[in-house]
This record gives sequence, C-alpha cells and structure tokens, in this order.
Amino acid sequence: MHTFDSVYVSLEERSLAEEIMITPNPAGDVVRIELSDNSVIDQVSLYDLSGRRLRRFEDPSEELNLSGLPKGLVIVEVRTATRVIREKIVRE
Repeated sequence: MHTFDSVYVSLEERSLAEEIMITPNPAGDVVRIELSDNSVIDQVSLYDLSGRRLRRFEDPSEELNLSGLPKGLVIVEVRTATRVIREKIVRE
C-alpha cells in the first residue's frame, strides 16, 4: 500500500505547454515560436537528443528556418532575459 503526502502547487506555476507554443509540430522547414507572456526571445538553440547543438538563432524572428536539419526529435531551447524553456519538436 502506498501513501502520498499532500502537495501544494502555486497558482503561479504553469506547465510548459502553457508557456510556449511551437507550431507546427511535427515541423517541416519553418516553425513559429510564441511565448504566452509575449516575452522577447533573445536566443533559440536547437539540439539533437545527444545534446549536440544543431543550430543557434541570435535575435530570432517569429519564424525559424529548419531546412537542412536532420529528421527526428529536436530539442528547442528558448532563452529570454529571465528564463530558459526547453521543448521537443519532431522534424519531418
């Protein structure tokens, strides 16, 4: 028999799905990244599953060009002035 302690979650905490939207996913050659609070995105880096950086975008626009990237799972790391958010997308 398992017992669980009560866990209190702040109303301020949000899941990643509520903080960032990357569309389309699965992705082709172009994706759009939007943050729920409209923060300015300073940098976006793309990594493969082994942690190797595939591409970095400094001062990225709303659309990122993924052409030339390998197909498969890609980790998208988004940096703002106050936080770092990581999300996975599928590159087709």
